[in-house]
Amino acid sequence: GSENGLSLILNVEQYEYMPGPSDAAGVKILLHHPHQFPQVRGLGLVLPAGSFAFVGTSIISFNNLPEPHGQCSSPPLRHFQHYSTEACQVDCKTRLLQDLCGCRLYYMPDTHGVPKCTLEQYYKCYIPNTENNTDQLQQEFTSSCLCPVPCQFLSYDTSVSQAVTSPLSVDRFLAQTDQSELQARYDAARDV
Repeated sequence: GSENGLSLILNVEQYEYMPGPSDAAGVKILLHHPHQFPQVRGLGLVLPAGSFAFVGTSIISFNNLPEPHGQCSSPPLRHFQHYSTEACQVDCKTRLLQDLCGCRLYYMPDTHGVPKCTLEQYYKCYIPNTENNTDQLQQEFTSSCLCPVPCQFLSYDTSVSQAVTSPLSVDRFLAQTDQSELQARYDAARDV
């Protein structure tokens, strides 16, 4: 229950935010199995700043049938020990990007000393080859990155309830906190 689960108070440090494609303030979380590659961008839950959020989860176990009754399989991957559809996609995209640009994105596995893409490689090679469906990387990904559904996998079903943080509770929290200690923590956070 909510009394015995993980409880966090996060300082989202909005003063550190930079202008970008999204002006949202908050955090994004994703519950996933340790062997699955996290797809936070597409599957993460967004929790706004200035709110209390309670996240409940339940685990759903999937068991699919292999041939001849189904089409599931878990082929070995080059860069990951455990198969998942997400890991297969990252594995294949890593290989294609290394072949095309000679580098890898920051979240891709380090293999055989292939460096992370520099800004120049990112803007001159990766971006032009991923902007639309006519690009080379996307076409190769679609044709050669066939990632079947694994025969067994877990999924995390989540439910979220949230409420806006009361200004009175913030005042009470600050009243209970030594202001000099709070200032020291603030300064330490800004220095990081």
